[in-house]
Amino acid sequence: MKPLLSLGTFLLFTAWLVFAAPVHAQNPRGALRGTIEDSSGARITGAAISLSNAEKSLARAAQSDARGEFRLEDLLPGEYQMTASAGGFAVAQATVVVAVSSVREITITLRPKTVSKKFRPIRRRPGLRPWPRVEAPA
Repeated sequence: MKPLLSLGTFLLFTAWLVFAAPVHAQNPRGALRGTIEDSSGARITGAAISLSNAEKSLARAAQSDARGEFRLEDLLPGEYQMTASAGGFAVAQATVVVAVSSVREITITLRPKTVSKKFRPIRRRPGLRPWPRVEAPA
């Protein structure tokens, strides 16, 4: 009876399995990783981060953790619009580019919200006097 595989074919096949198995293809996707902080450098927890790409109809969202860090993974390469917001802070927007097989590091600084209230002076009616000013004892 004739053997199914020769010794040379068997060794060649075994070598192919051993050396070819660890080779991985390049990942066609990228990721964004970063921190959210205020203007003093303090990290902001619970900030909402959204990422959108109109061309690819792709939208992702994340939230900063207890250390003010976030991560958005498995993103197709391209240009994205990023928005970050947190209570008491103005919304920050930026355009970021994700590259193939890369993790881009980003630091987003949120500025405090500015309060703009318009005050309307109170009209005094004739004959009414303003309340007397009372100062507290020192």
